Amino acid sequence: MWLLLAACGALGLRVAPNQSPRTACRASIPHCAARRDGESDIVVVGAGIGGLSAASLLAKYGYSVTVCESHDRVGGAAHGFTRRTAAGTFHFDSGPSLFSGCSVPSDNPLRQVLDAVGESPKWATYDAWQMYIPEGEFRVRSGSTSAFATELSRLGGTSCADEFAALLEANRPLAEVVGGVPPIEASMHALTMTPLSSQVVGGVPPIALRADAGAVQSALLRYFPKLDPALMARFGLELLLKGIDPSGPFSRVLAAAGVPRTSLVYRWFDFLAFALSGLPVDQTSAAAIAFMIKEFFAEGAVMDYPIGGSQAVANSLATAITKRGGEVLHAYLPATEPYDRWEGLERTSDEYQALKTARAEPLWEAIERFIPDIRARAVIFAT
Repeated sequence: MWLLLAACGALGLRVAPNQSPRTACRASIPHCAARRDGESDIVVVGAGIGGLSAASLLAKYGYSVTVCESHDRVGGAAHGFTRRTAAGTFHFDSGPSLFSGCSVPSDNPLRQVLDAVGESPKWATYDAWQMYIPEGEFRVRSGSTSAFATELSRLGGTSCADEFAALLEANRPLAEVVGGVPPIEASMHALTMTPLSSQVVGGVPPIALRADAGAVQSALLRYFPKLDPALMARFGLELLLKGIDPSGPFSRVLAAAGVPRTSLVYRWFDFLAFALSGLPVDQTSAAAIAFMIKEFFAEGAVMDYPIGGSQAVANSLATAITKRGGEVLHAYLPATEPYDRWEGLERTSDEYQALKTARAEPLWEAIERFIPDIRARAVIFAT
């Protein structure tokens, strides 16, 4: 998927263990999460793709994991719904529907997670789809920069082809750098000393290259030291001179290529940024889109679609959790309903805090049935 992970943050509860982490268990028995003892090392709140990916990897590497989700199904935005009509039954994705690099081993971080945890839906492939834009019908083809440039010129004028060529050139060094360090499973293997899949391919997970200060911890300190020095010598200075920051927004790459904001090229990649992260191009990671461009326009590249829709991806990750002894719990508490009980209350007031505590109590009690000392051990944090 075009970095669906980038769009899926999760609010988590880390359950602080009463004793030191079960390091010995994890080192000697990779799947010791299946030996449940009524306690969880980790509680993940939110069963979106981000939360499920984190939980499934943790379960694989020996942690006992509990995932809490308010919806009646897993997946977050990546779930689907069905409508029955006189013409037949139709299934719709409620969120992401553009996937690539998932049907075969690739640098795609979602594919790397699925490979690491050993679960995946079946995938269908295609190489073209139709978009309807103000200029007309845009037929998008993967695996061909020339076909894409021709379509841009047809709808946006001949200057679009030149702008697209300049964008590919500006993106080239960033794409090479992003693909230059070990993938997710190789990094986990180094930490856990567990067997490494034979299908691992190279590439820094672009999700690690965030567009905030956290990039220092998630990318610069962890992945950049592993970069091939030859790559940095060849492309590092070029990135610096162009003012392109892998953890910054992709709009800087467009600016470096001289693509005006009014151009169809700019607007198409603004759409792509939204399809990728739910954010405009000036708020979407440059590394994420650089990765996508390199993958999407590679010769012979195809798009993928999970049989069963995006819900099938979420279900596969949930299976990777439960088969190793983890749990996915569905718990929903409409604490703000009815709203008139909250209307007019100041958020900083004692009355507001007291009502908030009282309304959350049933949810705490429900979780305590599975993790009795959750209140004492939970540390609330945002990711």
